[in-house]
Amino acid sequence: MIFLFHLCFLVKFMCFLRCTIHFNVNNQMTNTVTSMNQYILSLSDDKQLVPGLISLIEQGTDVLRVKPLLFVALLCKNSRRWLPHFFCNAKLISAVDRLGKEKEGFIHHCTEAFVQLVASLVPGILDTVSSDIQQVMVGKRHGPVTALAGRAHPKSTIHLFPVILHLLGSASFKHRVVTGHVLLQLANLIKILE
Repeated sequence: MIFLFHLCFLVKFMCFLRCTIHFNVNNQMTNTVTSMNQYILSLSDDKQLVPGLISLIEQGTDVLRVKPLLFVALLCKNSRRWLPHFFCNAKLISAVDRLGKEKEGFIHHCTEAFVQLVASLVPGILDTVSSDIQQVMVGKRHGPVTALAGRAHPKSTIHLFPVILHLLGSASFKHRVVTGHVLLQLANLIKILE
């Protein structure tokens, strides 16, 4: 009987420890993400960030080519404002297309992860671009003041549409970006603009 009591106590204690460790890990991850966001915001001040990362992707060694590539993916996933800086740049698109042809395992897997992550952002971008265009169109119907206010909206995402066009023109991205859902979104966008 005493053995069962000790065993039960030990199991409860282990569960308590596991929950405590899980809680501490979650807290640390939350703090890490918060501090990472602060560092990423400070990156926007560095004017050499985009050209520096692109030159590393183009000319670096195998490891130095894919690390900045994954960093670009994380930057773009964290904040959409980075998308035009990278994906309206022909150098990055052509470098990714060249990396997409690599058959070596590490480079191939990292490039596939990059393309998949960026392609997963496209439906959300198209949704927000469509809603922004609809707001501008509604503003035009209600008068010039509303239309101007709609265009000057600081959180407008209409400027992200060229990113979609560049991705659709890329050999690496077009097969991942073009899905039935994205085609439906593009058709709806064309209807809105008619």
